[in-house]
Amino acid sequence: MKQPLLFLCSLLGLSAPLLAQTDDSLTSRPRPANPYAQWLAQAARADARAQASATVRVSTRSSTYWWVAAAGQWADQATVTTSAYNAEGRIVAALVVDSASQRPSLRRSYIRNAAGITSEFRQEEWTGSAWLNKQRYVNTFDSQNRIVTQTYQLWNGAAWADNYRLVVTYNSHGAQDSFFNQAWLNGAWVTQYGAQSVLVYDAADRVTQETQSTFNATTGLVEPFVRYQYVYIGSMQLADIFTVQRSNGGQWVNEQRQRLISADGQQRRLLTHSEGWTGLSWQLTARTSYSYSPTTASSVEVQETPQGTGWVNDRKTSYDYNSRGILTGYRSETWLNGSWRLVAGHASLPTYNATDDLIIQQEQAAVRTGSGTAAAYVLTNQQKTYYSNYQSYVLAARPRTAAAGWQLAPNPTTGTVVLTPAPGNTAALHTVQVLNSLGQVVWQPALAPSATRPGPLDLSALPAGLYTVRLHTAAGIVAQRLVKE
Repeated sequence: MKQPLLFLCSLLGLSAPLLAQTDDSLTSRPRPANPYAQWLAQAARADARAQASATVRVSTRSSTYWWVAAAGQWADQATVTTSAYNAEGRIVAALVVDSASQRPSLRRSYIRNAAGITSEFRQEEWTGSAWLNKQRYVNTFDSQNRIVTQTYQLWNGAAWADNYRLVVTYNSHGAQDSFFNQAWLNGAWVTQYGAQSVLVYDAADRVTQETQSTFNATTGLVEPFVRYQYVYIGSMQLADIFTVQRSNGGQWVNEQRQRLISADGQQRRLLTHSEGWTGLSWQLTARTSYSYSPTTASSVEVQETPQGTGWVNDRKTSYDYNSRGILTGYRSETWLNGSWRLVAGHASLPTYNATDDLIIQQEQAAVRTGSGTAAAYVLTNQQKTYYSNYQSYVLAARPRTAAAGWQLAPNPTTGTVVLTPAPGNTAALHTVQVLNSLGQVVWQPALAPSATRPGPLDLSALPAGLYTVRLHTAAGIVAQRLVKE
C-alpha cells in the first residue's frame, strides 16, 4: 500500500497572504510570482535527479513575467527571486524584489529538522526602512518524520499569535486516516471541519473497504458520510469492482460502481464500465477506454455514453508528460457536432539547457474567447519564468522512494484547475470537495467511480478567495490549499 503524500509543505506557498494582485496594465507593478511554490517544483526535480546520482543542481535566481492579454505581450517588468541553499541543496532563504526598481518586497526563511524537512517557514515584508515579521508556519512531526500538526501564526506587533492549525493522524499501515482544521478562538483550538477514514485491508495489504466520516460543526460529532468497497481478482492491485455507498438514515445505500473490463500487463486500465444504482439494480451509464504512450507517461481517456444499441462520444481527457516524467499539459474536450471541442486545459512548456537544467518555464491556460455559437476555449499565455545562476551540491546517494500524492495546477487560478497523481500514485480517487474558509463544502464534482484522474475542475463560479481542496482516496485523505483569483 503506497503512502499518500500530504502536500502540507505546499500549503506554505499557497496561502492568500503570500500572493499579491494587480491589474493587467503594462505600466502597473507586475503581480508577484509565488517563489516558494516554484521552488517546490524545482526541488522535486532536483530530488528526482539526486536519487539517480549524487549531485543536485538548483537555480538561485528566477525572474517571472506575466502575460498582458490586452496588449498581447509579456509585461516589461518581472518579479525576481534570489534563493540561498544549504549544503544539501535545500532552500533556506529567499528574497523577492522588483526588477525595475530593485526594491525588496518579501523575505522568506526556512528552518529544517535533522531530516531536512521544513519545521518553520517565516515571511517578512519590507516597510521601506526595515523588515517586519508577517506570518509563519510551524510544523511538528512524528517518529517517522511525517507532519502531524501545522500551525499558522500572524505577527501581532510584539509576538507570534496562533491563527489556525491542521492536525493529521495515520493508521498502522502508514496511510493518513484523519485531518482536522482548527481555529484559535478565545484561547482554545476549535475544530471547524475535518474527516476520518477507517480502512480495512486484505492479506495482500490492499484496501477492501473504506468508511469515511466528516465533522459536523453543528453537532460537534464525526458522522458517517460515504463508504467504498473493493473486490479484487487474484494478485491484481486494480479493483475488479469498486462500489460507492452513501449513508442515509443510518443505512448504507448503493450509489454507483465501476467494473474493470480489461487491463494491460502493467495493470493499467484499458476499459471500464460505470453503473448507477436505480434502487433495484445496476444500470450501465458509461464506458471509458484508456490508451497510453509507449515512451512517456502520457495517456488519453475517452468516455462514451450508451445511445440506442450503440455508443456515442461524451468527453476526452489527455495528459501529456515529457521524457523526464514531468506533466507538461492536459486537455479536456467534449464531443460537439461531430468533433472534439476544448473546454479546459493547461500547458507547461519547459526549456532545458545542455546540462538538463530548467531555464524557462512557460504556463498557458484555456481561456474562453467569443460568445454564443462562436465561443471557444484557446490555450493562452499566463506567465513565464526564467531560471539562472545554477549551483551544484554533491551529496551522498539518496534511496529511491515511491512518489505519491497529487499535483494541483495552476495555483493560484482564475477558473479551471486540474488534479494529477504524482508518478507512482495509483490510489483511486473517490471524491473531491472544495471548502471555503469556514469549512463549508461549496462544490463537489461528480467523479467516475475509482477514477485515478478526475476531469478538470471548473471553479469559475466561485468568488475570489482561499479554499481547501479535499481529496478522499483509497490511501487516505489529502487536503491542499487553493487560491482563486
